[in-house]
Amino acid sequence: YGYYADGKSLDMTVTGEGSGMYLTNGSGINVTWKKDSQTGITRYYNENGKEIMLNPVKTWICVVGEADNGPVVVK
Repeated sequence: YGYYADGKSLDMTVTGEGSGMYLTNGSGINVTWKKDSQTGITRYYNENGKEIMLNPVKTWICVVGEADNGPVVVK
């Protein structure tokens, strides 16, 4: 990610693939994500490569740049 020329607005690439964590019900698992196009569906996979289904309630996705990441603590 980076900034647009105005220096204020974030320019994020949200296609491709990456890694993250899926946190739910007090626990978390490592995941990978893949998205083929800007308007495509983002899919999430567990460590065995099986697609996971997100809980059927409100879901919050947080994008954190590699330079800003740190430890995740599940309480």
